[in-house]
Amino acid sequence: MTTPLVSICIPAYNAEPYIEATIDSALNQTYSNIEIIVIDDGSSDRTLELASRYKARGVSVIHQQNKGASAARNVGLRAASGEWIQFLDADDVLHPEKIERQIRFAGEHGTDFLYGAEWARFIQNVDEAVFMESHFPKDCDAVTWLTEKYSHRGTVPPIAWLAHRSMIEKAGEWDERLSLNDDGEFYDRLVLHSLGIRHVAGAKAYYRSQVMHSLSGRVSRPAAESGLLAMDLCTARFLKAENTPVTRHACAMQYMQYAYQFYPIERDLAERAILQVNALGGTGWPIPGSSTLKLLARLIGWRSARQMQYRYYRWRYNKN
Repeated sequence: MTTPLVSICIPAYNAEPYIEATIDSALNQTYSNIEIIVIDDGSSDRTLELASRYKARGVSVIHQQNKGASAARNVGLRAASGEWIQFLDADDVLHPEKIERQIRFAGEHGTDFLYGAEWARFIQNVDEAVFMESHFPKDCDAVTWLTEKYSHRGTVPPIAWLAHRSMIEKAGEWDERLSLNDDGEFYDRLVLHSLGIRHVAGAKAYYRSQVMHSLSGRVSRPAAESGLLAMDLCTARFLKAENTPVTRHACAMQYMQYAYQFYPIERDLAERAILQVNALGGTGWPIPGSSTLKLLARLIGWRSARQMQYRYYRWRYNKN
């Protein structure tokens, strides 16, 4: 097996509770030809201090004023020397064999595919992670994969992917205008510049999930705007590549799910998404959620049902 250099880029912002476990998981890879670059994005806690302790073990640490995760990833990408790029968020964890398995597989199939891995959510300890069967097709072309993703608004975190530098150079750097769904927009571009997706069995990654209250942890207005912009960019790019009734319906499904998510908190953005749904030909996708919410939506319309749901959650949050 050839041993090309793999650059592991870790953007970090106020990641003091997690950064050591994340860096350790990169250092503990069974694949030895790696470089690790931590980009501290203006943290106000001890993230920079803790990351800097790893310099003696060959980890590069870059500090910058806070500019956002996408900007930090671009700084890491420009500093990277590797032929292959692994982006690793500062609270996630790589399985020790993740990189080795993907590089071995890529050595058999070439540099023009985007290589995925199994991934599972955890909160505190990776031992609690349960790997579930993904609804995504494991090996397929770009259009098939994106159609499935947009139809179900599925997600695959950056930690799962391994991409060749040449693919990133063709697709372009991270869009620094984006916060919410910046990773989805970036990897969707990579998918369209690839020959397709290749799933690497046994390559594993752990994605840390945080439990938040529905209101206190809700998405901010700038993030909601970012999510809609990312969707606009992805839709335009996807339909330029493949404009059919199937792909338009998939894009409409994505906008419909966005509208359900942000109505009524960001009412105007949700209504803009509905305009896109209609322009794409509409969709009969039912409102997600409980049977009670679905019944309300049939009786009084989904907007009124979501308004009632929001008022109920706000009442419960204020009560507690």
